[in-house]
Amino acid sequence: MDFKVILSIIAVVLILAVLFLVYRITTISSAIAKAEDKKDSTSNKINAILFPIFFILLFGLAFWYSPRAAKYYLPESASITGVESDNLFWASIYLITGVVFITHLLLFFFPYFYQYKKGRKANYFPDNNTLEIGWTVVPAIVLAGLVAFGWSTWSTITGPSPENSNELEIMGFQFAWKVRYPGKDHKFGKYYFRNIQAGNDLGLNLDDKDNYDDFIPNEIHIPVNEPVKFNIRARDVLHSVFLPHFRQKMDAVPGMPTSLWFTPRFTTAEMRKKTNNPQFNYELACTEVCGKGHYSMRYILVVDSKEDYEKWYNSSNSWLTDNDDIIKQIKPEDRKFIPNYIAKQETPVIKVNEVLNIDTTKKVADANVISEEVLKKSVEFAKGIYFKLLTVEIKEESLPVLDGFVDLLKANSNVNVEIQGHTNKMNITEKMNVSLSQKRADAVKKYLIDKGISSSRLTSKGFGSSKPAVEGNSEENRRVEFKLSTKGSNVISLK
Repeated sequence: MDFKVILSIIAVVLILAVLFLVYRITTISSAIAKAEDKKDSTSNKINAILFPIFFILLFGLAFWYSPRAAKYYLPESASITGVESDNLFWASIYLITGVVFITHLLLFFFPYFYQYKKGRKANYFPDNNTLEIGWTVVPAIVLAGLVAFGWSTWSTITGPSPENSNELEIMGFQFAWKVRYPGKDHKFGKYYFRNIQAGNDLGLNLDDKDNYDDFIPNEIHIPVNEPVKFNIRARDVLHSVFLPHFRQKMDAVPGMPTSLWFTPRFTTAEMRKKTNNPQFNYELACTEVCGKGHYSMRYILVVDSKEDYEKWYNSSNSWLTDNDDIIKQIKPEDRKFIPNYIAKQETPVIKVNEVLNIDTTKKVADANVISEEVLKKSVEFAKGIYFKLLTVEIKEESLPVLDGFVDLLKANSNVNVEIQGHTNKMNITEKMNVSLSQKRADAVKKYLIDKGISSSRLTSKGFGSSKPAVEGNSEENRRVEFKLSTKGSNVISLK
């Protein structure tokens, strides 16, 4: 096609487009002119009135509901620095609420007072230096005050703790917490991540004697009205230590230790009275989404009186207690520094037929009677049964004890046994405690069956931590018990 023809076609199209636009502009201008005459209509007045009505309903509902929602708030702060945090929080809330109220008051009432009225013209001005200085300087001063207030509180929490602080270490990992106290020497030993293994979750240095008396409890205990410092670290991914009742929070970062300190104001017992909740417990939670098991990172914290705290602290056992697999890795010449290690070694292992000088081959004449000797012997056998830490594997030194019990049962074929498993309170659900104790009881049952005891004479049951032998979270509660019976006798409990 000829080039001039193409240009002619384009020119015609452009002219038509311009004419169409002129027509549209004329039409719109006409519509606007007609709309000017309708601005003073009823709908304009209705919309103007709806603005203040909506404002009153919105803020009226907010102010009505706020005191009713207070029952869902946390109770008053249980730490001294937490009171400062609460003061900062509420100061910010009141300030922001005031600003929001004033700005929305203007925003919603201006459309009412300055609704369209025929003949009224707006006052136009391009700038106002006084206004601009005002709305710049005033917010700057207020925000600077809030920052200074917050910085002061934050510096106190993250700054050096008082010299008399009670220290503990907490390590987060998927998906639980491990807590360590420095023992009676009040010194933390060194740790290194390459030392982490079964039985040494914290990676403690086995050459550092300061580690030997450290202990790892199943719940945190701290004294009231004394400063407490948390040394925080993580083993795998980001976690976050959150103590809501104390208004404390600090991230646990792999390879970068952090810390915080505070002074608790109320014991657990006092807070239960304040909240009128006998089941109340302080809790440590993780507030960093660290994986699919994040929800399970709950840890109980107990605030004790000074006397109860010292009693608990001094009665706690070293993490090396019953941790034979780890003790074997410590130099023999250094084992004497392990608390109670020598005393433990001097306690002879129960051997077959040596306790009470009872003849396990002696049979009972009456098939419905369990002799006193058999009962006593069974108690001693039960006391000699131990498991490897956090497993269902029976320790090697317990196998001769079980062999002695096998001989006793073979010699007294009229005796049936219920094997009862028990645990101390660990930082897991009671359902998991029951499961662990059941599996340990089953392990003993299987051993007896493998040694020739008929399964019809044996039953097993796990009780978790529901039947402690002694008060508190003692290692003595982690045990096995036997209940003996015959076809014609009542069940006799051995404890």
